[in-house]
Amino acid sequence: MPRSEPLYGWVVVFAAAVLSGLGLGGLASLAVFLKPLAAEFGWSRGNVSMAYMIGSISTAVVGVYFGRIADLHGVRALAWIGAGVFGYCFVALSFQTSLWHLYAVFALFGGLGVSTTLVPLTSAVSHWFTANRGLAVGIATAGAAVGQATVPFIAGLLIVAFGWRTAFLYLGMWFLAIGAAAAALVRDREASDEFSGDDERVVLRSSFVGRLPPRHAITWVSTAAIFCCICMVIPLVHVAALANDRGIDPEQAAGIMMTMVLSGAAGRFIAGKISDLTGALPTYMFVSLLQTAAVLWFTQVSTNAGFYLVGVIFGLSFGGVMTSFLLTIRSLLPAEMAGRGMAIVILFGWIGMGTGAYAGGLLFDVTGDYFSSYALAALSGVVNLTIICALFLRLRNAGRGPAYAA
Repeated sequence: MPRSEPLYGWVVVFAAAVLSGLGLGGLASLAVFLKPLAAEFGWSRGNVSMAYMIGSISTAVVGVYFGRIADLHGVRALAWIGAGVFGYCFVALSFQTSLWHLYAVFALFGGLGVSTTLVPLTSAVSHWFTANRGLAVGIATAGAAVGQATVPFIAGLLIVAFGWRTAFLYLGMWFLAIGAAAAALVRDREASDEFSGDDERVVLRSSFVGRLPPRHAITWVSTAAIFCCICMVIPLVHVAALANDRGIDPEQAAGIMMTMVLSGAAGRFIAGKISDLTGALPTYMFVSLLQTAAVLWFTQVSTNAGFYLVGVIFGLSFGGVMTSFLLTIRSLLPAEMAGRGMAIVILFGWIGMGTGAYAGGLLFDVTGDYFSSYALAALSGVVNLTIICALFLRLRNAGRGPAYAA
């Protein structure tokens, strides 16, 4: 193994995968709590979905700060904070009685939980690796997809067996135990162990560093991320409810969601490896095209087999998108801006996630059907694809000039 890639880097990849899985899995679990909460309290699906929007936006806004902290001071303390917040929030949700309580806890879950783990740990992983950076980031982000699949599925089983309050309580205790074990494994790479200039050139020789000023690069990718995430989040939050509305029982609907998101885990891993071979931005373009083409298929199926088939295709594509847009911004920025750059892009991505989750529920409330919600997702995918294709042309025509100052 190259001296720039010590073996402990793979331990950090594992810890990042686990903590990211708890964070995004916790947010995604709202999909299976949506109908029980709406039924118990008389809330609309749009009102319940807004909790996801609040959690997403709090993750995005506070995440910029923690991305900067990660660049300056490392991620070990942040990992411990995130693990504790994950457990506390889900225990607190078992006692909720009002919408403001639901919203406040999801704001805390995102603002001090997901924001201290997802982007900081992904950035940390990128510093441990050079030639295998795409693969490592792909594995780390695949953990987030596994969490998005398994946490809602387990939550659905717990709801059926014990009710939604006990489901939140059990999940909170498990989050605390698993999160603490993962946080104990996190280490920052020592300054003396950083890769050399030769190692950096292994990664950057096929990248776009220096072709755009960092501000311009961040603006391009952030704008695309808004529409990319609107496209992906509507199925993520609403596919279980859509399947249930088509006559599929709740356990099967949760299984469809789990299959879709596990396919997303495979998509992240595959996209990371492809990015190492062909570049991050071309990979981002391809998986965005596949995601956009797949999203409307959900409204055309009504059987278990149909939902599973479309779920696998969509899952592979949205998982690939999540890895490739992070690798894209990393390939456009110098190493010392990695945490900030990823955090800003994720800020706009989470704005898209939150907006899309709420808009999907709102359009259902207005129309009584999910077709308009998924049409919005497909249109957003087209906009995302247009932006990144334009970025690719802009970079290709720019040529390699001297690197811009960070």
